Amino acid sequence: MPLASKYFNHYFYTIMIVIGMYTVLPFLLLSVYNQPSTDDFEYAIRDNQASFIATQIDTYLNWSGRYFSTMVSRINPIRFDSWFWYKAGSLLFLLLFLTTLYWLISTLFDKLKRIQKLAFTALITTIYLSHLPDVSRGLYYMTHYFVYQLPSIFTILALILIIKFFNPEGQRHRTLYLVSILIICLAIIGTNELSLVSVLSIITLILIQLVKQKHQALQYILILFVFCVTASVVMVLAPGNYQRMELNSGDTGNFTWSVLASLILIPTYFYKWGLVLVSASILYVLLWPDISSSTSYNSVFKGSLWLTVAFFLGTLFLMNFTYAWSTGAVPKPNVENVIYFYFVLGWFYILHALLELHYKQPPISRHNFVLYLAVLFLFLRHVINIDNNISTAYLDLLSGKAAKHNDELNKRYALLKSSNCQVCIVEPLTDMPKSLYLYDITQYIPAKDSPINRTQKLFWNKKGIYLSKPGPSGWPTDESNLETLHSIGRQIKHRLLGQ
Repeated sequence: MPLASKYFNHYFYTIMIVIGMYTVLPFLLLSVYNQPSTDDFEYAIRDNQASFIATQIDTYLNWSGRYFSTMVSRINPIRFDSWFWYKAGSLLFLLLFLTTLYWLISTLFDKLKRIQKLAFTALITTIYLSHLPDVSRGLYYMTHYFVYQLPSIFTILALILIIKFFNPEGQRHRTLYLVSILIICLAIIGTNELSLVSVLSIITLILIQLVKQKHQALQYILILFVFCVTASVVMVLAPGNYQRMELNSGDTGNFTWSVLASLILIPTYFYKWGLVLVSASILYVLLWPDISSSTSYNSVFKGSLWLTVAFFLGTLFLMNFTYAWSTGAVPKPNVENVIYFYFVLGWFYILHALLELHYKQPPISRHNFVLYLAVLFLFLRHVINIDNNISTAYLDLLSGKAAKHNDELNKRYALLKSSNCQVCIVEPLTDMPKSLYLYDITQYIPAKDSPINRTQKLFWNKKGIYLSKPGPSGWPTDESNLETLHSIGRQIKHRLLGQ
C-alpha cells in the first residue's frame, strides 16, 4: 500500500474526530454561562398566566400559527425559577443534535466502522457550527432554538425513519414508521414557516420519485404528503399570522420585490458558505472508496439528479420568498439558521448522488499525498479562522467575558428577587460575549419602555427596571476577535511578568 494511502487510512479519521471535539468543546462549556433573554421572560409570563389551551387558541388567533413552538415554549425552565435547567437545556439540546446527526450517518452508512461514523459526524458538525449564522439564538436563546433549531433535529429524525421505512427489513413495520413520521412532520410544520417549506419539499421530491418508479410504498407516502399539506394549510392560514404581518414595518405582501430578493439571495449563500463546503466536499471525494461501499441504501441516491438540484434551488427560493413576502425584509441571521441547515443537508445529498451516479472509483486519487495534505490544510484553515464561530466561542471563554457576563447577571437577578424596590436601578453589564447574549435593558426613557425592560419588570413584579447608565448595546460589540485575542495576550503577559 502506498505511503499516502496508508497514512490516510490510519490517521484521517482520528484527525477528523479531534477536530470535531475541538469544535464542540467551547459550545458545550458556554452552556454553563448561558442566561435567558427577552422572549424567554415574556413567554414565561404568558404561560404562567394562562392555561395550555387558552394560550394555544389566543396565539393562533392573534399572533402566530406556530402551534408546536407555542406548545413547547411551556417547558421554559425560568417559568419554574430554574436557571440551572435553562443552562442545562442548551447543553442537552446541542448533545441531542450531535446524537441525532450521528444516528443519521450510522443509519445511512450502516457498514462503516464506528470510528468512520464518528469522523463523518465530526466533519458535518464542524462545518455546521463554524458557519451557523446566529449562534446565540441557535444554541443558547431557548425561545429561538425551539423555533429555528429544534425542527432541524426533527428533520434528521424524520429522515432516519424514512430510510428505515424503505428498508426491506422495515416493511413489516411500515405503518408504525408512517405514524412516527407523521407525528414528527406535524411538529416540524408547527415550528416555523421555513421548516414547513423544507419538509414539504423533501416529501414532495420523494413522492415524485416513487410515482416515476411505480413503487409499492407510494400509497404510504401519498398519505404522508396529504397530511403534511393539510397541516401546512392549518399553520399558514392562522389568523394570527396576518395580524402579525400588519405590525411589520417592511413592504409585506410585495410579490415582485419578494421574488427578486429571493433570487438574489441564493448566490449569496454559495458565496458565504460555499468555500468551506467545497474543501469538505473534496475530503468527502477522497473518502469515496470507503463511502460508496458502506451503505445498504444506495436507492436513496438513485433519483434524478437534475430534479434533485432543481428542488434544492427551488426550496431555497421558496424559503426566502416565504420570509420576504410575509415580513417585507430578507431573512435575519436566526432565520438563516434554518436555511443553512437545509443548505448543508442538500449540498451533501447532491454530492453523494453525483458520485453515486457517475463515479464508481474515486474521481480524485487518494494516493496523491500532496493533494490530501493541501485539502486538509485548507479545511483546517477554515476551522481555526479567527473570525468564525468556533474561535469566537473560545475567545468568549478565554477572555473571561462569558464568566463575567454570567456573574453580573446572577447578581442582578439576585438583587431583583430579594429587593423591595418597585423602580429598580441596576448596573449595566461590562460586556456581552458574542456567542451568548443579545439584549440588555436600557436606561429610563420617558414615555417609552423597551420590550426587554417591559418583560423583565413584569417577570420580577416591579414597576420599572432600568440601567444606571448606558451599557453595551449588544452583539456585535465594537471589539473584533483579533482585538480580543490581543487583550488576552496582554492579560497573560501582565500575570506572568507583572507588566
